[in-house]
Amino acid sequence: MTKRPEHSEAAEYYFTYIDKVPHGHICRILQSQSVDILPLLEGLSESQSDYRYAADKWSIREVLAHLNDCERLFVFRAFWFARGFNSPLPSFDQNVAMLAAGASQRSWADHLADTGDFAQAVDVAWPVATARMMSVVEITPITCSLLVTKSR
Repeated sequence: MTKRPEHSEAAEYYFTYIDKVPHGHICRILQSQSVDILPLLEGLSESQSDYRYAADKWSIREVLAHLNDCERLFVFRAFWFARGFNSPLPSFDQNVAMLAAGASQRSWADHLADTGDFAQAVDVAWPVATARMMSVVEITPITCSLLVTKSR
């Protein structure tokens, strides 16, 4: 579970992220990140969460909404493969999703509650999913590379 994907196994774009993942067991890395991120985010105020470094860029609140959407997507994809479905999954357009997310209309506390919920869902769903997926495809060191590769 610590083998990195080959460049032929995922779109080159994803290696921008894959290459930043520390070496090690991906489940342990994800668990440690889920413990570390909430206290960091909880330190931001409601107004700080609306900060954007440029007018045409997402706010911190929108970035967190996007990450929460991705967690939903990855948990669903893990479930899909763990249960043996083999039909292709649709792509995910982050810009379409963000337009409908209403991130600015939700409180920062609501976004934080979502984050905690999905960190717990991943902790519960991932070990169950990996047993099935390991028999289908080799697990790589980043969730999105496995799921993006598998969903092509």
